Amino acid sequence: MSASSDHFSSGEEADATTILRYLIVREILLDRESPNIVVELMDTENVSLLPSGVESIVSPTPLSHMLAQVALRRELHTVFDHLFSPAGADITLAPASSSGIVGQKMSFEELKTFVQARGDVVLGLRRSGVILLNPDRGARLTLAESDELILLTNV
Repeated sequence: MSASSDHFSSGEEADATTILRYLIVREILLDRESPNIVVELMDTENVSLLPSGVESIVSPTPLSHMLAQVALRRELHTVFDHLFSPAGADITLAPASSSGIVGQKMSFEELKTFVQARGDVVLGLRRSGVILLNPDRGARLTLAESDELILLTNV
């Protein structure tokens, strides 16, 4: 859920509206299996207003980190433009079963090379609901049918 907006007069108003929307959605989905919801806020201090265990992101924080990186290394500007433009890359979950390598034992480095040959970048995997980003490149993995690859793909 991303409902934060700069159309409000203040970050506090935007966050109050976002938190209210989250609580309404949670109430509607009370008797159903709830999807994973990430709440976007404008102010770090407002994270404590969310119920415990709710995933949140404070949008100005990643933006300020990106700007600092571009200030330090100008060549990253092109990379960020490509990644975050409307026609840029997407981060997706792909079933490991679609890769054709389920059951094979390989290192993350070998998996990375395999996926790269198909035009994507593997960032990690989701196994039994646990997300493993950038695992040890030498660790041997055996992908299961239920595993999902976290991929950076071009649209």
